Amino acid sequence: MIGPFATPDFAHGAYCVAAALQFLAEEVGESATWIPSFTATSKTIALEADFGMFLRPGKFSHLKSPLLVLGECKSFGQFEERDFRRAKLLAEHFPGVVLCFATFRKELTAKEKKRLGAMAKAGRESLGDGQQVNPILVLTRTELFGQFELTLWMVTLNGRNMLDQCSCGER
Repeated sequence: MIGPFATPDFAHGAYCVAAALQFLAEEVGESATWIPSFTATSKTIALEADFGMFLRPGKFSHLKSPLLVLGECKSFGQFEERDFRRAKLLAEHFPGVVLCFATFRKELTAKEKKRLGAMAKAGRESLGDGQQVNPILVLTRTELFGQFELTLWMVTLNGRNMLDQCSCGER
């Protein structure tokens, strides 16, 4: 096998983080400043995210101020309870933050949809300036690969689907 998934347990979720950052910076906003994988700490708490980004909305947005986007990424693994707990803490400490959940999977599980639906409902409240308290953004393979959707010939080797065979540390 060749390509980014050829080395077992290499880079883990970094490819998904890179794809999410690229999508947001190139397709959603006019400009962006970002940082991958960070922990924000105070005397009482440590808040972790797979990426953070200040994103200036595109010209078709009604918003003019930059948005803070904090992301959780899973290349092929499922979002777990600890991911949702971390996102909830980020939402509590950063009102107005856009919480992004990104994955290379084609769709989310029923459990993930239920948890994200509850978070989205809670985050719809208005801050009074045109922004929601904590909007949820979900990016799947469809958005992250866009017109460059992985085709069967790109992921098949000796008749095996390499997306199912890769060792990404998230299975």
